Amino acid sequence: MRSHRAPQPTAHGGSGRTQDEGSVLVLTLLFIIVGGLVVVPLMNYAMSVLKANTVLSDKTKRVESVKAGLRVALADPVSLYEQCGNGGPNTPVALAPPQIAGQTVTTNCYFVDFATAQSADEQHWGLTATQRDKVPPLELKGSSYVSPSPSDITAWVADTTTTSATGKIWLPNLPVHALNRRSSTPFQMPAGFPTCSVYFPGTYTDPVTLNGPTFFTSGIYYFENEVRVVGGANVVFGLGAEQGCSDDQEAAFYAVNAPATHNINGLGATFVFGKAGRLAVTNSNSNSIRLKFNQRYVQPGDDGVAPSEGVSIASVNGKLNVAVGEPLNVPNVNYVPLSLVGKTSPTAATASDYVPSTLTAELMVAPATTFTPIIDINLPSNVDTDISIPGYVSVPQGIMKVTNPHGKSVVMAGGVLASTFEIADGRAGAPATAQSVDIGFLQSIVQRTFRIVSTNGIIRSTAVVQVNQNGAYAVNTWEVQ
Repeated sequence: MRSHRAPQPTAHGGSGRTQDEGSVLVLTLLFIIVGGLVVVPLMNYAMSVLKANTVLSDKTKRVESVKAGLRVALADPVSLYEQCGNGGPNTPVALAPPQIAGQTVTTNCYFVDFATAQSADEQHWGLTATQRDKVPPLELKGSSYVSPSPSDITAWVADTTTTSATGKIWLPNLPVHALNRRSSTPFQMPAGFPTCSVYFPGTYTDPVTLNGPTFFTSGIYYFENEVRVVGGANVVFGLGAEQGCSDDQEAAFYAVNAPATHNINGLGATFVFGKAGRLAVTNSNSNSIRLKFNQRYVQPGDDGVAPSEGVSIASVNGKLNVAVGEPLNVPNVNYVPLSLVGKTSPTAATASDYVPSTLTAELMVAPATTFTPIIDINLPSNVDTDISIPGYVSVPQGIMKVTNPHGKSVVMAGGVLASTFEIADGRAGAPATAQSVDIGFLQSIVQRTFRIVSTNGIIRSTAVVQVNQNGAYAVNTWEVQ
């Protein structure tokens, strides 16, 4: 049998088992090297990713900052419409920049194109006098209609259309009006809102006096008595380009005791005057006046109010008979057809709760009777006055009178159809043919096209935007480089 010997002690007194001569250190170094080969690339990758993310984040911030330039500009499109209108294709107008921490952005807009209220085939006569042998004053702007038979009081009627058309006299039908009887006392906005008197569309039979901040919500107003605007009044009729002391939505929801049936429709307001209804404006108390109609727009297909599109003021025409209405026919003075209501199937105005105006040329045949103008603007005081009526004024059996010795801003840009005109205006030039008074058909711009450019020095945003006078807008193109 093989014998087994016990292990012999070593010189160090050990048991004879081999001792570690540094192999663990070698293995540790090996693991460190291997780990380094794995970890370092991972760390480099992570750092590269983080760096790339930082670059991407910075780029995103820069891109969004220039995009914010357009968004800030469109936050108030009505102001944009007015402000950028002062520029040109190569003339920038500086806009307020977006406020973004760490980003400096400049925004400019350029006015590149415009569209007018009427196309080439909608440009009606700007001034028409229906009374025999009467013509509009030569100092008024816009083209004047000349009757082919001045002595024939009915001749002008053959040249009328119910819609605006080139070379024609625009004699619009009346819109349907709400029968709700409204008080001449306005509604008020509650505490927390600007001081503001508010009126809602409907029928007004009592006189109305306007003498402070006032807003008429959008729609059709029918008056059978005087609407008087006096010094101190700041009045906006309808929602649109001109800012009032309130707006349609706020008035409908928040006016104190606002009517349940508010009759608000479309944009802008149309005033219809029947019976003794008239518009009288005066600053004789030596206080300033601001009176602004907003252009009237309605929804397509709304047959009842469609005739109010583009009309600021209209009269109920004709002579009231006990049973039915009939045309106004004053021999050798004036002839005006009875007003019709509606568009597709119009009916007589007297069958739609309208009463023809009594302020007509018919009264002129009575020597003892004063003929009261249906529109009477009298501005004896040399104080700030700004009156703007952009829509059509159709009062073919009434007088339009303007007394403006100090040449204040009185603009009626949509054209005027009246029995006759009485104009005394300090703006009238010499000779009278200078057409220096802004009354007549003045082709109004209702849409402007702008190029809006925002840049932070590295990235540029360029957008082409169409902005309507009433604040509606559309972004045609938008490019970020």
